[in-house]
Amino acid sequence: MNSTSPLTSFSLLLILSILTIPNVSFAQTLPQNFAHIGFLNKITGRFHDKVVPILTTVSFETLLIRVETCYRSNPGEKNESVAFFHISDTITHRSTENLFTGWMFASTPSLSSLEHGSYDVWLLECLRDPPAKTSP
Repeated sequence: MNSTSPLTSFSLLLILSILTIPNVSFAQTLPQNFAHIGFLNKITGRFHDKVVPILTTVSFETLLIRVETCYRSNPGEKNESVAFFHISDTITHRSTENLFTGWMFASTPSLSSLEHGSYDVWLLECLRDPPAKTSP
């Protein structure tokens, strides 16, 4: 079995994105500490979003989502975020099913996304710091 590292996969996907997405330049990307993720339950129509630290597993209903790494384009370039996801479904309390492993782009969620009958998950943006909490 040929195993590639997330960094190698990122490099290949980066080259592919430069060739297929006009006006996107990733001469240098900046690693970020948080991923802002959107979740949609397609059956109930409920949308949620959450800012999660990198390398932390979060749950959304029956899904377990882990963002391994998150990059953002340099300031002054077209705003783009890209992250490497692992998404699984907790079918029973004793087992999980891997649903998605790969890169997601914030600007083009349909390029690489979770294909599930009940849920949509996508990257909104990568962040260096969590958003400031607002008081009510």
